[in-house]
Amino acid sequence: MRKIIKNLYNNDIVFTSLGGVSEVGATSHYIIWKGTKIIIDAGMRRNIEFKDDLFENRKLPEFDEIDEKIDYILITHPHYDHIGSLPIYSEKISDAKIIMSKEALEITKIMIKDTRKILKKDKNRESKWLKPFYETNVLKRLYNKIITIDFNEEYFLKILKLKLFPTAHTLGSAAIFLYDNTYKLLHTSDFVYKEMFIHRNTHFFDLNNIDTLIIESTYASHKSKSKNYKEILEELKIFINKILENNGSILIPVFSLARGQEVIAAINLLKKQSYLKKGIPVYVLGKLFHEINMVYDIKLEDKIKNRKIKPLSKSYTYIDSIERFFPKPGSITIATSAMLNSYTPSYQLLPKFLNAPNGIIFVSYQS
Repeated sequence: MRKIIKNLYNNDIVFTSLGGVSEVGATSHYIIWKGTKIIIDAGMRRNIEFKDDLFENRKLPEFDEIDEKIDYILITHPHYDHIGSLPIYSEKISDAKIIMSKEALEITKIMIKDTRKILKKDKNRESKWLKPFYETNVLKRLYNKIITIDFNEEYFLKILKLKLFPTAHTLGSAAIFLYDNTYKLLHTSDFVYKEMFIHRNTHFFDLNNIDTLIIESTYASHKSKSKNYKEILEELKIFINKILENNGSILIPVFSLARGQEVIAAINLLKKQSYLKKGIPVYVLGKLFHEINMVYDIKLEDKIKNRKIKPLSKSYTYIDSIERFFPKPGSITIATSAMLNSYTPSYQLLPKFLNAPNGIIFVSYQS
């Protein structure tokens, strides 16, 4: 992990990266703006050794860089690498107000509820250490600190102003625009520039005269060429039909939030355009994934109707018991997690899809 410390605008603004630099995980940034102290995001790393001591625990951002009272914690979106340590930040580090979009809060609550459920089952050292931060009274204090604001709404953070701009990444994901009379800073967080199947609303490109632009760029490279949604559809169409024509079945491991919804929408579009037979069975495994799909359907109801898209949660059969599930030949199974983490549905299903004529489609970041 590599920290970045930058003095901006005659040292009136100091930006320190506490995590998420040259890595995916534990994203967190610390800004002091003429005395106002702000944290952007509070992520956690997954695949790294756990240590009991808070300040020696490299799963977390570098808390030891913070030795002052924090005024605000701003959340860009509710992926684990951006909110995984939020209950710890809130309880142990600061009484700061927490600000995010209304949609992000709904997803955050679902993600935290799922983590709490997992912690109750797990008996390892890490789970025992984390459990106190997920007790009912602790989470109640956390939620009481949260303020939700609308996109494009001007909100005052003491002497400076904040606006959230929607980004094409997750439901409720936001770029953070901080400014006063003399300086403008835009933090993009994760975003997609090109049009996708559901997430199409990155809205900060019209901003002018930005003094500092901070970009998160998991896939960024001057050599890389990302595919547009038409190219992705064509690849999916060819691969899926090839497997299904041979009476095989397909496993698609996905993340519960964002990529999973895109995959369902892409399959729906292929069916709508008659590139896939409408009667092809589609199964979804992963309770968190299914719950998030239902939130998407509620929040995007008007867009779904206007674009004549089938609601996500009505597009598949939800399977709640993996032990009794045997994928039919000629079917598609979409399951969490994207990285085939141990004991997740995709990991447990993997042996059933390893032999021909079955196939597996990886659609997400792998580490």
